[in-house]
Amino acid sequence: MKKRWMLLALTIVISLSMVSIAGGAETATLSQNKIFVDGVAKNISAYMIEGNNYFKLRDFAAIVNGTEKQFQVEWDQTNQAIRMTSQMPYTLVGGELSRGDAHSQTAYATTSAIYLDGKQIAFAGYSIAGNNYFKLRDMAKRFDIGVEYDDKTGQVQIMTDRPYVKTADEEQASKMAQAYLEVIEELNTRYGEKRKLSGGKAVSGLVTAMLVDFDADNNPELVCGYADDELNPIGRNMNTYMTVYHWNGTTAQCITNQRAAYMFNGNGDPTYFSYGSIELHEEHGKIYSYSSGIGDWAQIQDNNGKRLWQVKVQTVQNGEWVDDMSLVCSMEWSTNPPGETITALDQLTGNKYVCSGPSIVSGNIDKAKALKSQIDHLRANLITYAIDPPMQKFTYLHYADTPDVKNIVLLLQQQAL
Repeated sequence: MKKRWMLLALTIVISLSMVSIAGGAETATLSQNKIFVDGVAKNISAYMIEGNNYFKLRDFAAIVNGTEKQFQVEWDQTNQAIRMTSQMPYTLVGGELSRGDAHSQTAYATTSAIYLDGKQIAFAGYSIAGNNYFKLRDMAKRFDIGVEYDDKTGQVQIMTDRPYVKTADEEQASKMAQAYLEVIEELNTRYGEKRKLSGGKAVSGLVTAMLVDFDADNNPELVCGYADDELNPIGRNMNTYMTVYHWNGTTAQCITNQRAAYMFNGNGDPTYFSYGSIELHEEHGKIYSYSSGIGDWAQIQDNNGKRLWQVKVQTVQNGEWVDDMSLVCSMEWSTNPPGETITALDQLTGNKYVCSGPSIVSGNIDKAKALKSQIDHLRANLITYAIDPPMQKFTYLHYADTPDVKNIVLLLQQQAL
């Protein structure tokens, strides 16, 4: 049985894919803060989510109505969208400024598109008991309304006659967002926006961008996936890349720009690898990238007829892109006795494991077993952001929607204000 585990540890890494982390519902607790608008106390049903006040959008429109910061709110039933118009009086629909009874509620991420003066924007929003709630500071920043919080009294002051003043953290977040926007603009200029090539068999341009806080320091990295127009003989992408940018407090620093063999539409055998994805795994508060590549895709070559592939698990540490696992594997066919010989070299420890068919030629069994357990756990918990629809063959993977570049741009634009 140990020998079988050893063999699986070496062969399981052949599967090729990539992934990320999905969010779920949040608990919203009725805010105990006292709300004042231009010095007048208001009885508003606000909720606290992860330490921030969230207001019902119509409540916020109601409390600033009649001031120079007023805005209209309308529901676009046809397009399932929220439309706001600045400097227009708000029309009451009933139910505004009423205090909620429930101490806590379940909050779900808002899925409705949001428009301001005809232009799509982004808010960190939640649906709570059938109403849309948005972060107070996001709304105040968008409409340039002053907000102050007194930690001693628990009072929130909303001042329509004053401009919004960013906190030090918001200033840094704004600079980071602007830097990431410039990165996306530069990649779009160089590679173009996402487009299909070769009758739909390949994808070119900046295909995806996502914000991933790998090291859980509240300073997310920007992950971009892109491809040029060069195709291989079967019409698949020749050159696809995953690039990670880290905000170092001054600039968006590129900490890795690595070829990603099977990111877009499968650059290899279309029978087995006709989808593309980015795969991430969350463990102990950190997020790890999983990737695999064959031959020169993994920047490894061999002239002796061996099939080579590499598996990497990587993350951000102290602002650098580091390996948490790095395996270089090879497979060759022997005629005496006939069968496959598989070799796996752990580049971080120097340990080598070799098996020929069901027999272990060399390698520590206990370490091989631990390696297999680590890979099994990793693969069982990956969340795959598929760029193409997943094949039935891979239904055991956990799939999530791949972030669209446009949506990330909207989020960054909101943060950059």
